[in-house]
Amino acid sequence: MVIWHLFRIFFISGLFTFSGGIAMIPMLHTELVTKSNYLTEEEFYYYTAISQTLPGVISLTLACFVGKKIKGWRGLIACALAVILPAYSIMLILTILYHSLPQNGAIDGVFTAVRATAGVFVLEASLNMGRITAKTTRKVMVVIGVVFAVYVLNISVLTIIGLTFIYAILLSAYDYFWRGGGRA
Repeated sequence: MVIWHLFRIFFISGLFTFSGGIAMIPMLHTELVTKSNYLTEEEFYYYTAISQTLPGVISLTLACFVGKKIKGWRGLIACALAVILPAYSIMLILTILYHSLPQNGAIDGVFTAVRATAGVFVLEASLNMGRITAKTTRKVMVVIGVVFAVYVLNISVLTIIGLTFIYAILLSAYDYFWRGGGRA
């Protein structure tokens, strides 16, 4: 029963969220944390953060983590299929119909509406994740600094990710060698 419920949650989220995995986070949070209590809020945002840092599709990675956590390998397979099937089906149908539809008017309006609603979903997910993760002044300052660096100083996001990676390695090395983290 739980596997079917997980399949349904991820299938519906995949069916009704356009613009990628980050847009489905508010709906998944409501279903998995608030309504079903399958995960705590911290677990949900932990899996979400890990899914964003790994290569690949965020929604698929998150579905795999959540499915495995809740129902093992069967849950992983069910959630993965559930999140893949809607996108595959919709893309197949749209590809078939694409050339027969007019490329202006109502169709253009639908795509504009989809892009606008996707932005709202991404904003909501960002605000919810910020509420959970940015609990200290230092973390809030880091977020503000990154936003400033990207939007005001025009520093590439890839550069910031690279610098963060180097910082994490240096911090780990410091902890390991100079603070005794490597002692048994």
